[in-house]
Amino acid sequence: MISLFTPTHSPDRLQRLYNSLKEQTNPSFEWVVCPNGPRKSEIVSFLEGLGDDRIKIHPVPSRVPVYAGALKRFACERCEGDLFVEVDHDDWLAPTCVSKLIIGMRMTDAGFLFSEAIGMQEGSVTVETYSPQY
Repeated sequence: MISLFTPTHSPDRLQRLYNSLKEQTNPSFEWVVCPNGPRKSEIVSFLEGLGDDRIKIHPVPSRVPVYAGALKRFACERCEGDLFVEVDHDDWLAPTCVSKLIIGMRMTDAGFLFSEAIGMQEGSVTVETYSPQY
């Protein structure tokens, strides 16, 4: 199983991300979401309202520093899968993403997998690709 993890301080784009997770051709994942910041309760309410048992909600306690490394560590410590995949709250995934990650995990002994990405900003699109050597 894959653990997708998302530390988040904003519910604004979570619906779009969740919609992309619902469309995965392989539903064999958990989504570990770690709400933090002043909108934490709003995020929890939104996620609970989705009624999806793959969503594991772990609000970040105030003792955890609110910087990226600490939040990611907090999230990873709650993941139960064989592969941990960071998914930002403003991301969305192609429908075959989980399937391709599972194939990549099975085909390699790599301790780290990464994918190509498309960056979309208003008025521009960039594509990041990685050389086959990676």
